[in-house]
Amino acid sequence: MAGKGGLERYNEDFGQTLAVWGWEESRYFVMPFIGPYTVRDLLGRSFYGYFHPISYRIREYNDYSPLVIDLITLRAELLPFQQQIDQANDPYVLIRDVYLQNREFEIYDGDPPAPDYDALLEYD
Repeated sequence: MAGKGGLERYNEDFGQTLAVWGWEESRYFVMPFIGPYTVRDLLGRSFYGYFHPISYRIREYNDYSPLVIDLITLRAELLPFQQQIDQANDPYVLIRDVYLQNREFEIYDGDPPAPDYDALLEYD
C-alpha cells in the first residue's frame, strides 16, 4: 500500500526492530512446523503475525487455505537447498549458522559489522 503512495518499500520485521533497539542476540531454537528462531525473532514475529493478512483470514473466517498455500510456497523455495542439508556433517549446525548469519545481514541491511578478532585473543 505504501508503494502506491510513493513511499519506499522496506523488507523489515519487528524482530529486526527489537535488534536495532538494543536487544542482543538471544537463544536459538527450532520449533516444529514453524522453523528456526531466536527468542527475539519469535517475539517479534508473533507481534507481526497477529496483524498479518493470513492470520486475520484464519481468525475472522476460519479459512486456512491461504496458510496452506503459503507453507507450500515456502517449502518449494527451500527445495534447492535440500541437497546441501543432506550432505552436511551436522544439518542442525548448518541451518543454525545460515539462519543466524542471514538475520545479522538483514538487521544491518546488508552491511554487518566486521567481527572483532582481537577481542577473541584477549585473556581475562
